Amino acid sequence: MKDTILVICSESGDAWSDANQGRIMHIHDLLAADAMFVTEEPAHNKKALGRQQDEEKMDTFLREAKFLQ
Repeated sequence: MKDTILVICSESGDAWSDANQGRIMHIHDLLAADAMFVTEEPAHNKKALGRQQDEEKMDTFLREAKFLQ
């Protein structure tokens, strides 16, 4: 697959093909590189790790605990 893409890029000879040919030449496993880029999410789409906190429930619990003391 890599060789086919490089042949097509060299036959095309335009600036876009030259740029992509330069990128592809340094990648040994195209499928692994593609999987890496596909799974990357923008920072704003990443979910926070851990259990989510409900501030209202936490405040209610703390008030009740204080009352019971």
